[in-house]
Amino acid sequence: MVSIILKSLLAVLTKMLVATASKDVIEWMLFHVIELIVKSTKTPHDDAFYAKVKEAYANADITGEQETS
Repeated sequence: MVSIILKSLLAVLTKMLVATASKDVIEWMLFHVIELIVKSTKTPHDDAFYAKVKEAYANADITGEQETS
């Protein structure tokens, strides 16, 4: 009985953690992996492209709300 309650509690806590941290974790993974790939190449073009993408993402409105004019 106790093990069923603990497994259920663990499942709920895991879902809450995934729901809360998923955006930040995905964002970190995406930019970390891309940065590693960019640093492994020798061309300056991908460095400039990565910098522009990162800047555009930082300045983007990612709240999901649409702007009304």
